[in-house]
Amino acid sequence: MRFALLEAKVALLAVCRRFHFLPGKTNQEPLKLDPVSQLGWPVGGLWATVQRREGVLEIERRVGVL
Repeated sequence: MRFALLEAKVALLAVCRRFHFLPGKTNQEPLKLDPVSQLGWPVGGLWATVQRREGVLEIERRVGVL
């Protein structure tokens, strides 16, 4: 169980190193919570715009990751 959590954290870190996560254009401001949801999800969902970071691919090729 602990090893699986460690793998998940490493995978999340690898994604965060390669991409920027910005607020999506379809999000409502301010966010309103869905009264039906037990988990406190926002009405209409939570959207994100994902952009590849500049220069990451070149650095990984030099280091030997790719």
